[in-house]
Amino acid sequence: MFPEPRQRWVDTLASEDTDIAALPHETLVIHGRDDQVLPWSNALRLHELINRSQLHVFGRCGHWTQIEHSKRFNTLVGDFLVEYAAGGASMKRHTIFYVVAGVLVLVLLGALGAVAGDRREDAEEARANATATPAPPVDSLRDCPWGDASCVLALGIERALQANNVDAVIEFMATRLFICPGGRPEGPGQPFPLCAGAERDTGRTGLPFGRRYSEGGVQSVDGIRSMVQGFLDDIDANAKDAVGDGRLRLYAFSCSTPAIRFQNVSCAREAIILSAIIGDGSSQRRELLIFWAAGGFQGRTLPVVEVWDGAILTNEVPILFQTGGVLPDLGEVYAIDQALR
Repeated sequence: MFPEPRQRWVDTLASEDTDIAALPHETLVIHGRDDQVLPWSNALRLHELINRSQLHVFGRCGHWTQIEHSKRFNTLVGDFLVEYAAGGASMKRHTIFYVVAGVLVLVLLGALGAVAGDRREDAEEARANATATPAPPVDSLRDCPWGDASCVLALGIERALQANNVDAVIEFMATRLFICPGGRPEGPGQPFPLCAGAERDTGRTGLPFGRRYSEGGVQSVDGIRSMVQGFLDDIDANAKDAVGDGRLRLYAFSCSTPAIRFQNVSCAREAIILSAIIGDGSSQRRELLIFWAAGGFQGRTLPVVEVWDGAILTNEVPILFQTGGVLPDLGEVYAIDQALR
């Protein structure tokens, strides 16, 4: 399916046909007809092997069915789970969810394995770049080039927040379904507030959030709105530091996950990095507000999929605001030349 050395990573991750055929559970297989990473014939093969399976193929859809057709995907999976639970199955709902998720992962594992070797090379290159001369600043963002979706999204977020219009930014976000009680703790505090007060196996819609080098989790849309609004409310626009004034502004982009060859974008996971001075008196400090966007296929950049806030470190200032470079959690940073804006 892939040229060497990529094929060997696919082979390493692949399950034997006999193991797949032995699955006794009701199984939903979903695939995109126009997938350029894994042909949909792979999904057809799964359907042939698994006795109690259903197959749904989305037309006009590439590799990321759960993103490119998110609403229909969520409805399809939700109806499947409800139907199975209503049929008197003895399996608990959360177990069914994991089974279905496992099958979906099988369809995507090939692509993940295919790029595993490249990721190792990317990591080595990033470590080498960390000590190399930083990249020059990117062009001015006074206006966006026609068709540059990342730039349009970034400027839209910046200008909405400068107008204190958090609801406009919420419209850029793509939430997804989580099954409570949620994932494992990711740090101190309450890592999964989305599920506060929810019964086990309850489905709730939310968006991941984090604070750099600290806790993270998933929050409801209202929780994300409150988090972003709280950041705006704490800004001291009249303050100044070595970077500039305290107003919220777009300062940089970064790429933590490069796109694979089949994606017509340069970055699969891109950070839109804004900053402002928050607090007052001795507690005053410059912090980041970061919106993560997922790169799609056909040159499209998808909506915001995660939000971060949190204080920066002293030695990050040049990279984030002046020269660009590599940071461990943000990847390759491209600082915007403020003099050209």
